[in-house]
Amino acid sequence: MTISTNAQNVMLDHSKAKVELYKRYLSIYLNILSKADFVSKVFLYDLFAGEGKYANNELGSPIEAMNSIKNHYFANGKKIKDIKFHINDSGISKIEPGKKKIDRIGELISEIFTPPNVKVVLTAFEYSDIYPEVEKEVRSLKAHEKALVFIDPFGYKEIKPIELRSLFLSKSVEILLFLPISFMHRFSEKALNDEDYTEGKALELFLRDLFMNKPPQITSVHKYIFDLKCQFQNFLGSKYVDSFSIQRDKSNVFSLFFLRIVNWDFKR
Repeated sequence: MTISTNAQNVMLDHSKAKVELYKRYLSIYLNILSKADFVSKVFLYDLFAGEGKYANNELGSPIEAMNSIKNHYFANGKKIKDIKFHINDSGISKIEPGKKKIDRIGELISEIFTPPNVKVVLTAFEYSDIYPEVEKEVRSLKAHEKALVFIDPFGYKEIKPIELRSLFLSKSVEILLFLPISFMHRFSEKALNDEDYTEGKALELFLRDLFMNKPPQITSVHKYIFDLKCQFQNFLGSKYVDSFSIQRDKSNVFSLFFLRIVNWDFKR
């Protein structure tokens, strides 16, 4: 049987790299927090969780995250900070038509050991509906609580810079944001300058909000990434913004942006 290479049912190389980056980052994140006595609870969010396991048997972000949590627990002497892991996806599976993606994820997670003080929450809301709940919870975090929000949309249309900035008001959050840079770079000029280009309205609004009506550099995709990184710093008020580029081929570049608001003080 020939497996379709549709990116929604088969994990392609750039998506594998993205999930690997997220998995490694989460492992480091949990190890650092395990040494921070002042941190008592961690909130993890995966708001566009996907299929969980793809048609080519590659594992998606929520399953790799649970494996990281399990591995950290055993490597740390069967100890782990209290964790609430909120996994969300509103979609219907492309692999098992008629079945919700979140139900597939739930079945896969049930097969993974979950430490007793780790709570997994599964929801199937649209991003626009789940975001207010996440924002409320993140902004109510106490000083001894930390949050890591993984935002990996199929595109960028749902993402609003003003909402990212609102999350940052909590002072205890990190955001990992994955964006299809080549597509955004390719259509930015048209989206910003052609009023009849209705398909580019979401991109126009994203860029006008983030750059406050100043157009980004579009002379090259890498200058475009650098400009986005700098503007995230300015817009969010964060010194700690970095990006990692993933190139699928000559015409397709993706970037995972690491957005941090504070440098933790482990002496507290």
